[in-house]
Amino acid sequence: MFTKRLEIESILLILLGGVMGILAVTVFNPSFKYKFFPVVLPSVFAPTPTPTPSNLPVITQTTSVDSPDSLESVVLEKTTKEGENNYSLYVLNKEDNFKIFLFSKKTELNFDISIPFNTWSPDNRFVFIKEPRKTFLVWDTEGEEQSSNVSELFKAKYEDLILADVTGWAAPDLLIVNTKTEAGDIGPSLWFDVKSKSFIALSTRFN
Repeated sequence: MFTKRLEIESILLILLGGVMGILAVTVFNPSFKYKFFPVVLPSVFAPTPTPTPSNLPVITQTTSVDSPDSLESVVLEKTTKEGENNYSLYVLNKEDNFKIFLFSKKTELNFDISIPFNTWSPDNRFVFIKEPRKTFLVWDTEGEEQSSNVSELFKAKYEDLILADVTGWAAPDLLIVNTKTEAGDIGPSLWFDVKSKSFIALSTRFN
């Protein structure tokens, strides 16, 4: 019995000695180095915000031209918002600031409406404006006459001519219209009667 117990204790002492030996080698030996393996975490980047229409700035532009008697102004307001243009055209009475709205229109960003410097008729009643693709419209500031699309009326009457430009007023109710041929040559000048909505051919070219 004593011999068996002595064997067990001897085995335990051998095991304990082995463990102590390993610890002595790993801890007290300066040439031994632990190896650490770094853990690489995936990089997380905050996504770059994409501007949405609601984040775009609102830009407002105003153009105005006084009437010949300086009592009124025709005003074109252009507000660029959420990827489109919002146009408003109105006549402003400069004495009491009363406004007569002629039209409102939403367009694409590249659609440009403009007021020519000579937009007013000599009698302070009619104005004409310019839109893309040689489109000209006439408005009655007193509201008695409906607006006229000069370009559409021209195309309906003259199939062999191209509307080149509307240059201004020859009389209170007559707009000067210049034309060109389909070959690109200079065509005749016309008068557009804003009241009868008809064209009058001229023998003289207006430039």
